[in-house]
Amino acid sequence: MATDEKTLKSIKPKDRKRLEELGLPPNEIGLVYSNWYESYVASLEQEGRRFPATATEVAYEAFGREKDRQHLYKNKLISSRLADDYERIGREARSRKKTREASLEERTDQFDSQNSDLQVKIDQLMEERSHLGKQIEFLEKELEGARLLRWEERAAIDHLFGTGRRVLL
Repeated sequence: MATDEKTLKSIKPKDRKRLEELGLPPNEIGLVYSNWYESYVASLEQEGRRFPATATEVAYEAFGREKDRQHLYKNKLISSRLADDYERIGREARSRKKTREASLEERTDQFDSQNSDLQVKIDQLMEERSHLGKQIEFLEKELEGARLLRWEERAAIDHLFGTGRRVLL
């Protein structure tokens, strides 16, 4: 079911219940998060503010909750723009003294990024595995055909030696 763009843009981060009720497919949910991100970046530019220091804070401000931080990295529409937006708009400076929580958030961000990279590699390898499986299947059929042909030729030669008559294949 394709939802029109106007409906997708009308969903706000506070409308999580409506988002769940619509039962959108993953690609449309990605568009909703992308719309939220775009409006968040526009509001930062309009207000002259910079991005928060951590991805958790960015996710909270853009998507309404911290646990949606994964969309910054997994959503291709957002992740492709994030680094450029950081560079263009800038980020708030972190305090020199890191709290334990801030250190953990930083590590979590790093792990999310690594997880995303690894997921891409896994997807590529799975695709390659599928392709190689098809090649193996094709080659096994070719091999079986060659074995069958060799067996038929051997049977024809045996028949020729046994009866003196030639069998044409």
